Amino acid sequence: MAIAVIDPASRALIDAASPTSLLDLAADLDDFATAPGRGFGGAHQIGDMEYRWKGVLFGDASQGLPGVVNTGLTGNGTPVPPEAVKGIRIYTRYFDLKTL
Repeated sequence: MAIAVIDPASRALIDAASPTSLLDLAADLDDFATAPGRGFGGAHQIGDMEYRWKGVLFGDASQGLPGVVNTGLTGNGTPVPPEAVKGIRIYTRYFDLKTL
C-alpha cells in the first residue's frame, strides 16, 4: 500500500497557486493502474511506484526528472510552490498476504 499525503498549510499554498494545481500534481503521480509493468517482476518491483513519485516531486537524474520542487511546475505546466511540495510525504506499508 502506498499513499502520498500533504499537510493543510502546503495544500493551501498549492490551491492558492492555481485551482487545478493539486489535480495536475496528482495526475503526474503513477497509480497502480497506470504504473509500468504488470504485477511483480519485470519492470514493476515493490517500491518502484513510490520511487517514481519521489522522482516526480523531488527530482531524480536517473529518471530524467528535475522534480516539481526544482521547477515549480507540474507536467501540465501549472504552478506549484516548491515550499508546498516539501510538505508532501510518501508512506508505504507492506502486508504479507498468504494464500491458503
